[in-house]
Amino acid sequence: MADKNQSRMIDQLNDFFNERSSHIPRLCFPETNPEIRERSYFIISLSKEIPDTILKDIQGHNFNILSCQLEKIDDMYLSYMIVRNDDDDNDMNKLEALLKNNKGIVNHKIKELTSLERNPFTYPVKLHSGIKRSLLLDHDLFHALFRTITSGLGSGGDYLMYMSGISVADNIWNKYGIGDQEELDDQFLLLEDVLRTIGFGMVAFENIDPLRSEGKIIIKHSIEQTMSDSCPLLRGLFTELLRRMFEDPNIEVIETACVNRGDKECIFELTRVKTI
Repeated sequence: MADKNQSRMIDQLNDFFNERSSHIPRLCFPETNPEIRERSYFIISLSKEIPDTILKDIQGHNFNILSCQLEKIDDMYLSYMIVRNDDDDNDMNKLEALLKNNKGIVNHKIKELTSLERNPFTYPVKLHSGIKRSLLLDHDLFHALFRTITSGLGSGGDYLMYMSGISVADNIWNKYGIGDQEELDDQFLLLEDVLRTIGFGMVAFENIDPLRSEGKIIIKHSIEQTMSDSCPLLRGLFTELLRRMFEDPNIEVIETACVNRGDKECIFELTRVKTI
């Protein structure tokens, strides 16, 4: 029996490749690649077989493969690649020709990354309006802005960061149209892409069931990593987002594992506000 989630993924990919959607399914680059600069290219391709021939073709035309990730989707292969060529002109045309001439590739997209686009997150997840200014806050600068709150106020600082997370959730919900998605699965997918794209970390929502007060949120490369003993901003963010998604003010999220305490990843679990 075919996996419905896998088939749905193929449909989402086809929508993306055919310009019916600007949502990139399951883009999975964890961090900035320092080798990205002018004439670097981000390639997403869907192929019938493991794309080893296209990798050889790309390398054979003087491109350096900076990064490549591969995922099996149903009976096809989805690959994300970043390549660069420092020697030649007309790189985009050359890459287009290589991909089109490869009979194993079903569909593809290429984006040229400029020197200001330091990682593939800048590939548009969704077209948004009303954004007047984008600030580039790297990890260290974000910590510099908020470290005084977490280190100087103790538990009071955690509370302020938690309330800030609720405020950020309100902004994300309204600005990125999370509630406009009719299906909960689509809301979770869009949230994963938005949070990754704005640099909050690699987020996965697993088996969220508010009726049973069950489910986990797993995050890697958290924006609060190394900042304090926990991630109160993200706890407030996830709590408010889930409350809005399920229209339930009694939903609460607790952090049960944190990289700041030596765990492999940060894990948040769904619970409920206790009422007397």
